[in-house]
Amino acid sequence: MQKNTTLKNAMTYGIYGGIGLIVLFIIVYLINPLSGSPLFLFLNMFIIGMASILGVQYCRDKINNGFISYGSSLKNGVLIGVFVGAIFGVFSFIFYKFIDPLLYEKVLTITKEGLMKNNPKITDEQLSLVIKTVSSPFGIVLASVIDIAIRSFFIMSVVSFFIKRKNASLDHILNQ
Repeated sequence: MQKNTTLKNAMTYGIYGGIGLIVLFIIVYLINPLSGSPLFLFLNMFIIGMASILGVQYCRDKINNGFISYGSSLKNGVLIGVFVGAIFGVFSFIFYKFIDPLLYEKVLTITKEGLMKNNPKITDEQLSLVIKTVSSPFGIVLASVIDIAIRSFFIMSVVSFFIKRKNASLDHILNQ
């Protein structure tokens, strides 16, 4: 029962975070679609962090009766990040495929230039394989899931120290 409740909680907060990222994406798109501003990146991390933190706090307080270990906190936060990434990845695919395919072409061009700049020895074959992979529907969603899960991991690896709460009564029973 608790695993289903934890998964449902992760999905719920993943939906909240995914919607938050979609709203942020639309706002940035309307202002300046190719903006890589630090404010956008900060807000992106803030939304991912808040979805993970609030979801883990809810799990601790409402599902686990006020207790959660560091590992469970980290695991739940990353799971929330996976759901945020999946939702945002599906949105990204739909947006780039049907709403503004030209913007995606610009993003791919910037990606190619970055890859060639950071790795001058990359062959044309390797470059086309990377671009082909990240431009497929599965590639877009997978890249989003991995990216946001990693961000959630880094955020929650620090925050989990503050969210964790041991059940002292259980420790006392086990140590007797």
